[in-house]
Amino acid sequence: MMDHIGVIFVGHGTRNAQGISEFFDLTRRIQQKLTWWATRMGRVLTYATAFLELVGPDIPCAMQTCLNAGVHRIVVVPFFLFEAGHMKQDLPTIILNASRLYPEIPIDLMDAIGVDERFMRVLIERMEQLEGEQPLSVLLLGRGNRESSAQREFEIIAQWVRNQSSVARLEVGYLAGDSVNWLEVLDGMAESRDTHILIQPYLWFHGWLTDQIPRWLTEWQASRPCVETMIGAPLGTHPVLVDAMVARAMSVL
Repeated sequence: MMDHIGVIFVGHGTRNAQGISEFFDLTRRIQQKLTWWATRMGRVLTYATAFLELVGPDIPCAMQTCLNAGVHRIVVVPFFLFEAGHMKQDLPTIILNASRLYPEIPIDLMDAIGVDERFMRVLIERMEQLEGEQPLSVLLLGRGNRESSAQREFEIIAQWVRNQSSVARLEVGYLAGDSVNWLEVLDGMAESRDTHILIQPYLWFHGWLTDQIPRWLTEWQASRPCVETMIGAPLGTHPVLVDAMVARAMSVL
């Protein structure tokens, strides 16, 4: 009997149409490569997509899709950058409840991305897309959370980018959570006479936050007309990320 595995791609969820499109585009590309690999390995994969909140389908619905197809095991592939609240609380709770309903089906949850050089190289590429002849100062934006381990990982990423990129200065700020607020960091950079600042979010897809950053930045810049700012793109559907996610999934399938 061939090994039949359900693969559930889980995103956070957003009402931003571009973000939803990016998620489905990325998972479609991953699915194509995983299917080619699974065929060579003599395995059958059934795919489903789900979102944690805001939009459907939800994770139980995706699990039912896999069960209806007759899978022997389910692997949940989360599209989360850090091990914070959703990864440590919400997803494990959902999977525990599903395991109680279907005790005969093993359900495995993959880790969040954490510190991954492939993601950091894409981050640098996003930064370089807006870098001109004049060296830029960069404010690297984290989503923010209350998990100290996630914050430490983000600082490691920031230091790696400092060492590997050509930016003149790189500071770290957070959009939410307990760490330093990004607008306070931006104040400090302006007071240090940084006149060309790239605001680079370390987010995966477009969503509510990427919609709000331009508005917040416009309000901040109203009293600082001498500071030129630009906003970088999120990580998105870069081919390097497709290969990274395929490799991660292959390691547990």
